[in-house]
Amino acid sequence: MSGVRGTEFGLNVHPDGRMGVVTLEGQVATTAQGETVLVDAGFQNVTIPGEPPQPAVPLTDDTSLRYELVRRITPSGVRRVVFNGVVDPVNTVLVEGDPQPTDRQGQFSRELPARSRVRLTVTVTTPLGRQEIHEVVIDL
Repeated sequence: MSGVRGTEFGLNVHPDGRMGVVTLEGQVATTAQGETVLVDAGFQNVTIPGEPPQPAVPLTDDTSLRYELVRRITPSGVRRVVFNGVVDPVNTVLVEGDPQPTDRQGQFSRELPARSRVRLTVTVTTPLGRQEIHEVVIDL
């Protein structure tokens, strides 16, 4: 039998094994590569496979999405649009239901065909389960 008393926390495990932890009450220890980082109430951190845990930073529980579009033409002359997004690094991201790997700054990229109008559904979920669905319409 296992149990946790006096601690309220959440975590996200990303497709690449990266883990985001947030603590609302109490304290959570994240350990990797022989190092431990304590995540106190009101803080969050990220642990990347093969690396020690990153330092704890203040909790945001932020589901915002920042993005930019980059138009490009492939060597074969096909027009494409690259959707570059940024979220809080502890969050998970789905684009059209597909999990998106993010880097340590929460950046991700998705290449799309360049049609006259593209509509994307981007779902951002925090380790505490707060979720926001962003409907992004791209007019080209």
